[in-house]
Parts: sequence; C-alpha cells; structure tokens
Amino acid sequence: MNKKPIAIGLFSNLRGIEIGAQRADFYTPFSTDIEKDVRELFEANHKNMTAADMETFYTADVCDLVFADIQRELRNIGITINKGDIDCLVGGPPCFGMTSLSSNRSVFHPLNMLMFEMLRIVEEAQPKTVFIEQVPRFMSDEMRPFRDMVYSKMNKMTGYDWDIRVLNAENFGAFQSRDRVTIIGVRKDLKVKPSFPLLQPVDFSKQSAFATVGAEFYRSGQFKQRPQDGITKVFGTMTGGDSEEIYKNDRWQKLTIQERLILTDMTNYDFSTWGSARTRDALGNMVMPQFAEAIMKHIHYEILMKSALYNC
Repeated sequence: MNKKPIAIGLFSNLRGIEIGAQRADFYTPFSTDIEKDVRELFEANHKNMTAADMETFYTADVCDLVFADIQRELRNIGITINKGDIDCLVGGPPCFGMTSLSSNRSVFHPLNMLMFEMLRIVEEAQPKTVFIEQVPRFMSDEMRPFRDMVYSKMNKMTGYDWDIRVLNAENFGAFQSRDRVTIIGVRKDLKVKPSFPLLQPVDFSKQSAFATVGAEFYRSGQFKQRPQDGITKVFGTMTGGDSEEIYKNDRWQKLTIQERLILTDMTNYDFSTWGSARTRDALGNMVMPQFAEAIMKHIHYEILMKSALYNC
C-alpha cells in the first residue's frame, strides 16, 4: 500500500493540481470531474498503473457528490479512507462566472456557487488541509458580495483556519505569468496555521516565452496591439481560445498544440483522441502543475510534517 500522504481532487479537469501533488510526494488516488471525456483521457494515459500507485477518476456532478462516494470508489481500488484521514483536499472550482474573459460573468453565477459545494465536502470529509485555486477576479470589487459569502461560510467552519493570497505561477517555475487566488485551509487540531511558499525569482533562461516556445514576441486577445517581449517576459496567461500568437521565424503565427503543451508542462500527456479546440479549452483552464507542486510541497513539508498529527 502507498504510504505517501493522500490528496483527493475535485474539479480535476486535466489534474494539474494532482500532477503537482504527485511531484510533491503525495499519492493522488481519487480525482473527479463532470466531463466524461476528461476521465476517458485520464484512463488512456494511465494504462500501466501498479497496485502501489492505483488511481481512479470518477465522473460526477460535484453537487451530487458526497464523501461516501469517494470512500466507495477508493475501496474499489483497495483503499480505506475514513472521515479525517485525507491529508489534503484540492480543487479549482470553475471560474466561468467570474473570469474577465466571460461575457456572462455575474456575482452570483451558478458556477460560482460550486465553491460552496467544495466547502460542503470539506465539512463531510474533514481533511487535514485544503487547497483551493481560483481566478484573481474573485478578489475584485465586483465579486465582493460573493466573496463575503465565501468568507462567511469559512468562518462558520470553526474547525479550520484559513488564509488567502494572490500568487503568480511564474514565481514558482511555471511557463506562464498567471495570477491565481490561492486559499489554504488547515484543520485546527494540527496546531499549525496556514502559510504559503516563498516567492522565487523568475529564471528567464528557462521560463521566458523565448526559452520555452522560441517566441521573440507574443500577443493575445484584447492586447494584440501591444506585443510583449518574449525574451524578457514569461508568456502571458494562456486561455482556452485561439487568440494567442507568437513572433517566431520572422512571422506571427498561432500557437500550435505542441507549444501549448510546453507552456502547460503537459508534453508527456497524449491528447491524440481529442480535437484541437477541446485540447486548447482544457489546457487553458487547467492549474499549472509547477505552481501546484510548489503549493503542495509547502503543505506537505511545512504544514503536515510540522503538525501535531504527523506520524509518518
């Protein structure tokens, strides 16, 4: 049986957080998403799992998901999890109701409310720690009424301490400059407060748009008239659309799927069963694995290992 701390994923999409968690020495036996094709892609890319690293991907609407479902699916692969056993519950609830890229965004968009479903599962499962990723607009004045509701709910969860920061993935080795709202919760009986990893200097020799995809300049969306220097900057936030262009080999050109895989650190994943549009969409919405790795390493070694419950 795998003895690593266990991370359970919600709203998993391409499992960017879970991939980062694995790099941070977590075992990620359970992921879930509402999209069936995401599970099928996971299964196509995980055909050679051993008993020691067995994982399952469960297709479900999180509104219908309960902790008993997670327990049942884990039992099916030989893992028994009780209330309080999960080391970290992770997830990036859908942002379409908040993101500035959506013309349908609104304060109380139904998709925004899925954050409360994640908090409901936290209450049911009582994980030791929680990592929630969200778009920066969550912190905007526009979203304050919704944000206040989330804070109110967290304050009522008296068994947990919470902290929140806006962090940029480029400060943790990622190949995109991508601001992310980062929420960490810690169960109070661990006797450790939530905290965050230190920001790291950007290494442009490895992270710049030129170093990653050979872009002398790049541009996208509403900023197409303001090209950015690819040598001295990390590539900007890549979306699920097709607006991103790079200046390479003396001409402007669309990002290829392979270049998108590089920018998301997903080159070892096989997307051949998906079309280009679906691949772009999923890659644009995923959590950067390098960013997740940094957060999860901090949770593992600076929170869990220093807690009153650590017994590994």
